[in-house]
Amino acid sequence: MRGTEGAARGDSAAEDGSNCINELEGLVMAGESARASAKRLREKAERQARVAAMFERGAEGEEATATALAALPSEEWAVFHDLRWPGRKFANVDHIVVGPPGVYVIDSKNWTGSIDVADNVLRQNGRAREAAVHGAAEAAMAVSGLARSVSPLQVHPVLCFVREEPVAGWARDVVLCSTSNLVQMLTSRDPVLSDDVRQMVTLELDAALRSATEAPVAVTRPAPSPRYYRDPQHRAGSPYRAPSARRRRPGCVSLIVGLMLIFVGLSAAVSLIHQAVESVSHPSVPARSDGSCPALDPVKAWAASTGGKLYRAPGAKGYDRARAQTCFADADHAASSGYAEAKR
Repeated sequence: MRGTEGAARGDSAAEDGSNCINELEGLVMAGESARASAKRLREKAERQARVAAMFERGAEGEEATATALAALPSEEWAVFHDLRWPGRKFANVDHIVVGPPGVYVIDSKNWTGSIDVADNVLRQNGRAREAAVHGAAEAAMAVSGLARSVSPLQVHPVLCFVREEPVAGWARDVVLCSTSNLVQMLTSRDPVLSDDVRQMVTLELDAALRSATEAPVAVTRPAPSPRYYRDPQHRAGSPYRAPSARRRRPGCVSLIVGLMLIFVGLSAAVSLIHQAVESVSHPSVPARSDGSCPALDPVKAWAASTGGKLYRAPGAKGYDRARAQTCFADADHAASSGYAEAKR
């Protein structure tokens, strides 16, 4: 009996020890799970903080560009900020300006480090940033579909970098500048849009685009009115058609506004025809930073040290050595803009 009781007590102690070990293992596993959850939450918070910092930096860049654009003469330039991207639900266009040289769709970039262009490729700290170039070009293409009073060639994509030193040049067909020389780049270009055309384009963009910060307008449909009703003065159950509401006549103000829009539209059409007769291509553009010209505007033009304005067409003697300040599509455009062919 005593041996049996001792064996039983030993088995009971062993069982109690095993239960304690299992409880300790459960506590360790529970602690590890909590640590893993805490780690995941910390990593998620860090990711969200990085995203928030990125958005804040982008907002600061847009504000800096908007401050620079405020220096444009208001009587000649119309400026739009933070607009919904046409055709995209969750994207926005930073800035659009309409002025004498055309329509400019501006994407603000608050980048750090060095910015340069080699072989038409934009690089930041040596890293290619082709996505930014493509995005700017696509935004300009989307806006050109709304500005129907001008040619798509008169809608220009721009990447504007927030920094004190000037940036100039091209990345493919995208104009590059900084907040320090943005206004100078815009106002130094040759005027191509008349007052009437600018006004028409401004009306088109204002009607088609809505601010990205503006809450969507809720569209509510009025409850349908009953087609028939029962008149208590008549026999019960007799159907009567509900009387139709009297249509309101347009007031004098609406009529005047309509006539003004028609007049502006006709003026814009006449101006466009006049521009089409004068030129079949887009106007002069600034030269690249190395003094070369884009393929579509190969004629090099510059201001001579003697005070004159000269140009050289491709194939002319000294063309490769010439450093352009302005580029034209052909020699006729250069000559009509007051430039003379360089003889030496």
